[in-house]
Amino acid sequence: MFFDKQSLSFICLIKSKVDETFYDGTATEREGITNLLYQYYHTLTGGDLSKLDSLNLSKLRFPWKFVLKVFFKILIHKFFRILFLIRSKSKSPVVIKSWVDVNYYSWIKLDEWKESDFSILVIPFLLNPIRQVKFVRDLMAQNKKIIFYGYRYSVKKFIKFALNPNLISFFEFESHATSITSAEITSLGVEKIFVMDDVEPLSFIQNRGLIDSGIEVNFRAHGIGRYSPYFSATQATFFNESQQNFYTKFNNFESTSCVYPSTRSVDGLTSLERVIFISQRAKSIDSAYSVIEIRVVDKLKEICKKSSIPFSIKLHPNTDSGVYEGIDKNLQLTTDNSDKTLLFTCFSTAYYDFEQYGNTWLVQTKELDPTILFGKQERVLNEKNIDKFFDQYKKAS
Repeated sequence: MFFDKQSLSFICLIKSKVDETFYDGTATEREGITNLLYQYYHTLTGGDLSKLDSLNLSKLRFPWKFVLKVFFKILIHKFFRILFLIRSKSKSPVVIKSWVDVNYYSWIKLDEWKESDFSILVIPFLLNPIRQVKFVRDLMAQNKKIIFYGYRYSVKKFIKFALNPNLISFFEFESHATSITSAEITSLGVEKIFVMDDVEPLSFIQNRGLIDSGIEVNFRAHGIGRYSPYFSATQATFFNESQQNFYTKFNNFESTSCVYPSTRSVDGLTSLERVIFISQRAKSIDSAYSVIEIRVVDKLKEICKKSSIPFSIKLHPNTDSGVYEGIDKNLQLTTDNSDKTLLFTCFSTAYYDFEQYGNTWLVQTKELDPTILFGKQERVLNEKNIDKFFDQYKKAS
């Protein structure tokens, strides 16, 4: 059988996992595998799930703790579905699909946002329920139209997954619920939907169904990451050309654009009075990354202590409790003294978003190369050169 490059990339990824007795990879790994599995399933097997057995996917088993998480997810989605069926029949022609604040405000704060009659489709956010509760309260305080929506997960397919928790049964469970969503959204009379759902491995199934029903799907990338390679949208907006080029290789969009140019300027500081590290330690990030970030943070902290420069850490909104004990978890950034502030991160999209607060820099380590995601024309500092960088900066300022 002939395999194209996309299919080969999937098979290589799967083959690298088949020798593991239990598979409890990071959220990003699960998303990528599930997404590619669907594409392989439809493109190469003609929809015959049994043909996937040749890849020995049944060996990729999930531990019981993961099964319990899935069961809890079903309960939350069932609750949201009750709200949807009882009171969420909005007839707004425009919908913004949201989990938390960033999904909503990233759209309405755009200068080109012109929509006046719209609703917010709120999907359960299990990574940080408290954050979602605050978001919903904020929407209610603004008297916004809210549609609570939970996916229609099949109890029968969950039981099948629980009895045999492998990658195939998990895929069947998720894809079945996802395939129903587009029809239910269409039933609301929606004409346009605005999404940031590249973090959902099978959202492209929903979006393709919406497009086929004549609904315009407008997409903005959630972050700089690559998440799941296959995606469906009418209009797609990416952070930079590197990300734009990646997604256009795998998908067909009517039009695309990117927010930030490929070449970034470096504004000189009048003096250095503050250093901030933007953390990416979150529930969905592999623990191996924490080791890398802590090493970089310790290095910056040491340099700042020697130079009597105030050092702070901006935590990720979905950070686990107990991360960086003693750090102000509600650090508020301001544009005051932005010409005297340096901000560092390993690969956070805040590299772009936080430029108003000071000079932002990407830290390259022996394990992580941010140029893969951001391109080679960005402000990148190798971990080995941090000491020299600060020496030169202090002389220049």
